[in-house]
Amino acid sequence: RSAGERDWRAAAMSVGVRPTFGGQVRTLEVHVIDWQGDLLGSSLEVEFAEWLRPERRFETREALVAAMEEDVAETRRRLGSGQPA
Repeated sequence: RSAGERDWRAAAMSVGVRPTFGGQVRTLEVHVIDWQGDLLGSSLEVEFAEWLRPERRFETREALVAAMEEDVAETRRRLGSGQPA
């Protein structure tokens, strides 16, 4: 949930170094499911619910995007809709 909100929303999260893009610094990226807007720079409170898969390097950006779409679909199956609980 973002600062000031009381409701939780389902999200897919990546914790890692972004190996597809040659990253070396560990980052945490959150995709809030079924939500539109810009949270860049916002404070968020996140709770780890389930682990999906290990980090890996993809050969193309398109392959990464396809895997991310699968991750979001799997997150939706496991956690339900992105609407507030």
